[in-house]
Amino acid sequence: MQKYFLMWLLLFPALLLYQPKAWAQPNTTINLEKEKPAQYQDRLLPSEKTGEKKIGFVKRTYQDMVSHYNYFFNANNKLNHIIELAQQMHTDDYSKLLPFYNYSLSVTALNKRDIDSIIYKCYAGILLHDLRSDWVDDFYLLLGKAYLLRQNFDSAATVFQYINYQYAPKDDGYDIPIGSNVSNQQGIFTVATNENRSLLKKLTTKPTTRNDSFIWQIRNYIESNQSDKATGLIAILKADPFFPKRLEKDLYLQQAYLFYKQNNYDSAANYLGKSISEATNKQEQARWEFLTGQLYQLAHQNKPAIQAFEKATHHTIDPYLEVYARLNIVTLSDTANGHTSLQNNLKQLYQLARRDKYADYRDIIYYAAASLEIKQQHYKAGINNLLKGIVLSVNNPAQKQKSMLLLASTAYNTREYPLASLYYDSIQVNQLDSFLKNKVTTRKKALKIITDNLTSLNLQDSLLHLSNLNEAERLAAVKKLYRRLRKEQGFADEKDEIDFGSTNATANAAASGLFGSTNTNNANDFYFANAALKAQGYKEFKQKWGNRPNVDNWQRQSAINNSLQLNNNNATNTSNATAEASKANAANALTLKGMLENIPLTEKQIGDAHNKIIDNLYTNAQTFQNSLEKYPDAIDAYETLMKLYPENKYEEPVLFNLIYCYQQMGLLAKSDSVRGKLMLAFPNGSYAQKIKNTGKPTLKDKATAQYEHIYDLFIEGNFKQALAEKVEADKTFGKNYWSPQLMYIQAVYDVKQKNDSSAIQTLEALVHQFPQSPMVEMANTLISVVKRRKDIENYLTNLVIEKNEDNVVGNIDLHPATIAKTPAKKIVDTLSTQIVKQLDTTALVQLPATNPLIHAVNNYAFNPADSQYIAVVLNKVDPVFASEARNAFYRFNLEKFYALRLKVTREKLNDSTALVLIGPFANAGDAVDYLDKTRPRATGRIIPWLKPDKYVFSMISPFNLQLLYTKNNIADYIQFMKNTLPEKF
Repeated sequence: MQKYFLMWLLLFPALLLYQPKAWAQPNTTINLEKEKPAQYQDRLLPSEKTGEKKIGFVKRTYQDMVSHYNYFFNANNKLNHIIELAQQMHTDDYSKLLPFYNYSLSVTALNKRDIDSIIYKCYAGILLHDLRSDWVDDFYLLLGKAYLLRQNFDSAATVFQYINYQYAPKDDGYDIPIGSNVSNQQGIFTVATNENRSLLKKLTTKPTTRNDSFIWQIRNYIESNQSDKATGLIAILKADPFFPKRLEKDLYLQQAYLFYKQNNYDSAANYLGKSISEATNKQEQARWEFLTGQLYQLAHQNKPAIQAFEKATHHTIDPYLEVYARLNIVTLSDTANGHTSLQNNLKQLYQLARRDKYADYRDIIYYAAASLEIKQQHYKAGINNLLKGIVLSVNNPAQKQKSMLLLASTAYNTREYPLASLYYDSIQVNQLDSFLKNKVTTRKKALKIITDNLTSLNLQDSLLHLSNLNEAERLAAVKKLYRRLRKEQGFADEKDEIDFGSTNATANAAASGLFGSTNTNNANDFYFANAALKAQGYKEFKQKWGNRPNVDNWQRQSAINNSLQLNNNNATNTSNATAEASKANAANALTLKGMLENIPLTEKQIGDAHNKIIDNLYTNAQTFQNSLEKYPDAIDAYETLMKLYPENKYEEPVLFNLIYCYQQMGLLAKSDSVRGKLMLAFPNGSYAQKIKNTGKPTLKDKATAQYEHIYDLFIEGNFKQALAEKVEADKTFGKNYWSPQLMYIQAVYDVKQKNDSSAIQTLEALVHQFPQSPMVEMANTLISVVKRRKDIENYLTNLVIEKNEDNVVGNIDLHPATIAKTPAKKIVDTLSTQIVKQLDTTALVQLPATNPLIHAVNNYAFNPADSQYIAVVLNKVDPVFASEARNAFYRFNLEKFYALRLKVTREKLNDSTALVLIGPFANAGDAVDYLDKTRPRATGRIIPWLKPDKYVFSMISPFNLQLLYTKNNIADYIQFMKNTLPEKF
């Protein structure tokens, strides 16, 4: 504004002579009579006097200066201050995808007092000044921003829309319909305000904020989850030739934000990269560059991601951001260049760790280095790095938790179970999500059992080894162990302790004095140089004082502890006394005599030791099998038990469990061998009877079969019969045999019949009874939809859909009647003209190089270069559930394959067969790649409520689809694809 004011002063003489009305910005009139108190009805505000007379240069200059500096300047600074405070309260976690903005509207909305002050200043700035001021439109824009920061999205949209209409081009004061034939300029349809003005207008007036309001309106639509409106407005402005260049990057930024909210990462990264120069400072620029790298990384575009992270390292002043950017570069370089670059990347990480600049981030660096080492199966180096990182994570508990998890998992996977148990005990379980919490809790309990058993097993094995030695060897081995243990526990190292039962040594010691015996030649030997005197002194000390810890002032400290124990009965001192007693007991237990007494020498002691080993091995095997499901370790424990003790008390259950574990590992030959041994050794045992009864239906089996039959009736659309048989089954078996799949499809049926309360009750029972089922998420979604049924139906009823005649995007019509009109494909022409293209390497299918088409019966033809659909063939599935299957794949594609924009349609082939078609894909390679990623998730994630025998995956081109509709024989086509691509179908 200052530069405008200086220009006005320079041009003042000329301007006094020429004052056209067009200089002033568009304005409106305000009528406040109905809102004024009675005593002010006859008084008019300056805004109400607008238009009574022409506004001169001096008056307009005065109005502009007062409006700007007395109102707008302060309000705008306050709004910027609110954003700065929210930015200060925001903390980025660079280990996760960053939020798009470095502040949250939920935080700005808390500053209600300042936002109310901004709104008040905006109203005052408008009402207390002439509406022809250059700053009225700025007040309105600032008002809309304030409503947006307060999350009053409806009010903000109203303000931005008012700016759009009020400051749009006028025809002699009358509104011109925006974007209509009337508003076109030289045949160009536009909605934006043309800012290409004459030099005189540029010097004397500033452009209106109408074009800026479009940008903020888009932001408002995105924040209020009106993505369709945001998309439409962006498309209009991008096509508008008069939309100003100065706002082009702001428009890119909002388009990036829209794609970010829609999880369309590659497009978000592309447009964010174009708008980074709009950042207000270097740190914000570096943050957006880091976010761009993250978005490219999520879109699996490693090269541009690395480039974005490298730019972030050059611009950032935040070492935390730089560390994570460099770590991401290392990870992406490994992915891009293969295993050959791992060592170079590790060297870079270790160099970062040695630099003082990154001293506060070494825990993160060591964690990343450990991940790479473990990836190369360098477990020792990885564990060392994790331990270093944990020591350095004093002020970063979140990183310490991550390091402990990886450390425990590594020890677990390398079968270092005592260490894994120790590391899992150090993890703060309450800070984990539900999945990890259950996993860690299960492992902690199981590993504690395994560790205790391993400790006991090793002890018994060592004692049995000592029992097999002769007396001299046994005593020497125990002495050596005794000294080492005392040294490790901080007790005195008594190298020359006398042997128990040696009377000669005791007698000789008793005959000696403090400074030696007068009967020997060593009368002048110093006490500590005389072994006999040392032994005598140690024995007398021990008889008087007992075993004492190797600490200073033990006698004084003992007296203090005894006094505290006698005079203080609170819980804390009782605990301390217990700890002291435990320590004293440990010292007393750690004696040579006590160790010798623990060695099993009698037949009973040796038998007890062997029984403990048997119990430990069997318990560990059971824990591996049932708690951890680590069948190889369970097999090792069972086999060790049978090898060491062929005829043990657990022989029968061990053989039975070995059969199961071998089957889980796919070792069927070994499973059959052990089964034969079990049946031979224990023909009448309980486990043999279980094997003999395998295949005979139990009550549970009968219930399962009946409910599966009811399930089939539901799926096939025989609802009345299904409900009748279900009532009878519930009377016979009760409701304990229900499956979540059956409950879900019954709820879908109830929704179709508009029995919403019954459907919700069934779905809530599913969530309660089967909380770990993959059906829970789908059930919760359906509950939400059913509860909003009326709102959705009202919306769809009132929705007016207008066909877009200008849409040039072509889609293949899959309806048989439409496809029948398509000319048949000439195979001869295709053979002579089409280029041979192989499937994508990810498809792992080898095709003949000589013939691009593979022919089979019934004229079906396969060409890998043709566009293809992935077809889910549904057999005897009611249209209700076929539509639900189509919706399930649509939701899955929207979540996992958003960038592909895949269409999902349901087509009826005949009364028993329906097709869910996904695509089209550009070629067979893309289709097979999608199939490889989707088919494994169908049973457990996409359509878990549909039995696998009710659907088959296939692939079909538009040409083959046309033939299929004509021939109406799906079995022939499925067999054709099996013969063509046996590895896939």
